[in-house]
Amino acid sequence: MFRGAEGTQMADATVAKKPRRRGRPTALSADERRERILDALGGVFDQGGLENLTMDAVARAAGMSKRTLYELFADRAALFEAYFQRLSSTFVRELPADAADLPLADRLALMLAPRPIADSALPLAILRAVVAEAPERPDMACAFHRKARGRILSMVEAEIARAMQRGELPPVDPALAATVLCDMVKPNALDHLLNPATRLDLEAREARFRFALAVFLNGIAAAPAADGSRITL
Repeated sequence: MFRGAEGTQMADATVAKKPRRRGRPTALSADERRERILDALGGVFDQGGLENLTMDAVARAAGMSKRTLYELFADRAALFEAYFQRLSSTFVRELPADAADLPLADRLALMLAPRPIADSALPLAILRAVVAEAPERPDMACAFHRKARGRILSMVEAEIARAMQRGELPPVDPALAATVLCDMVKPNALDHLLNPATRLDLEAREARFRFALAVFLNGIAAAPAADGSRITL
């Protein structure tokens, strides 16, 4: 049967309105699921505190099954360890390849200078829980220390050892120097645990960092060498 222009337009409109078949949703990779889960922690904590930060609640907030969550994290302790491991990137960063020839002070600033952090009480709440459970779960406390602070110290130690090889620093113990530097430039976590009001804003943290880095670089000349002898520059 012959169709006029109006009939053709109506047929085209019918075809246009016909719903398209949906394909299978794109599957997330393990890394993407991991990041989505860690992103969900803050919101769950803000709604119900640490007591309600259960594996069930996190799975629901992340939009995935509890089975998927347990495939990535064995328990809540493992989940918190991963959270702090990711958070450590806020405190130390990989040195960009194009910054390798910058002065040492500039390289350390790129690695360790303060950055804005999320305004959440979750990190302190987790730390308090780890400290409280450390007598019964020393393995958990050690894992937290190794995966968070250990990563920071190892990266700074490597840069200090490289600076010694280039003659930018005297021959000190690089592991000890890295520990002292990190303790100097980063606010004391114990202060925050005991009194959250001591938390510094970004401007204050930046001023503290600049001062501490200058004291470290100028004072290292008076430190004993790795073999115990005095350093003379």
